[in-house]
Amino acid sequence: MDRSLKNVRWRLEYAALVAVRTAVRHLPAGGRRSAGRRLGEAAYRFWGYRRGVALAQLQQAFPDWDEAARRDVAVRAYRQIATSLFEFMAMDDFTPERIRELVDLDDPGILEPLRASGRGFIFTTGHFGNFELLGAALTAHGYPLQVVVRQQSNPHVDRLQNAIRARSGVQAIRADGSVRQLVKLLRGGGTAAMLPDVNAGRDGIFVEFLGAPASTPPGLAYFAWKLGCPIVPVFLVRQPDGRHVAHVTPVIEPDPAQDEASAVLALTQAHTDRLAEFVRRHPDHWFWVHRRWKTQPPRKDDS
Repeated sequence: MDRSLKNVRWRLEYAALVAVRTAVRHLPAGGRRSAGRRLGEAAYRFWGYRRGVALAQLQQAFPDWDEAARRDVAVRAYRQIATSLFEFMAMDDFTPERIRELVDLDDPGILEPLRASGRGFIFTTGHFGNFELLGAALTAHGYPLQVVVRQQSNPHVDRLQNAIRARSGVQAIRADGSVRQLVKLLRGGGTAAMLPDVNAGRDGIFVEFLGAPASTPPGLAYFAWKLGCPIVPVFLVRQPDGRHVAHVTPVIEPDPAQDEASAVLALTQAHTDRLAEFVRRHPDHWFWVHRRWKTQPPRKDDS
């Protein structure tokens, strides 16, 4: 596409997003959730955005379910995505006190020894529940972090996203070129957050996820092993009343005695298993529209 036409498209997309965000910010919390659920259901039933992808992946992950059960989870997943999007659009209006009211931190005792030790550590989650709110909630509960993010293709939208994160207390680290910043943060006793549940193509390593091999970014595991940083998987679960619980799960410690390849594989499988556990418990919370298993392992007879 011609550069000038692309700029026009980007500006139109940004203007539309700002208009929606302005409307969403004026809604009460209950109205925002209701509007999100309606948008998500419409996206599934009428727009059908990646509906086939979501249903096919649900069938692969849960082959024992009947078609009606898969459709039900898919609809609820679309509602969850849209509701979380609307919550994110208004998130920078929330004070830390309001965020703590919205999100309970389950079992913070797991985190206290890490904070007391002064070691850097890495939070990990997935595209699960309102993961953007999770970062703000951990910060509001006294665990400030910087999140590793990919740059959006639309630079105006990218700046808006990072501005919302920053006003909620979460700083962004670019996934495509800020290795030095990440290393400095972790060596200095800071905390990073990563979402590694994306198809990593041929640059990834294959671990089992929901019963099938999935190409997974190795970076989280590599930095944990290289820098001796614990990994703390945390997952945000939406409650019926619109509040959330952040489930802090046991720390995954790197083994310094392992070589790099073995350690990276073991750590990647470990944090992926933790995500799979929560996806099985709350399948409507995961981002089924992402082509997670798009890249397949090379066949043994491939040269």
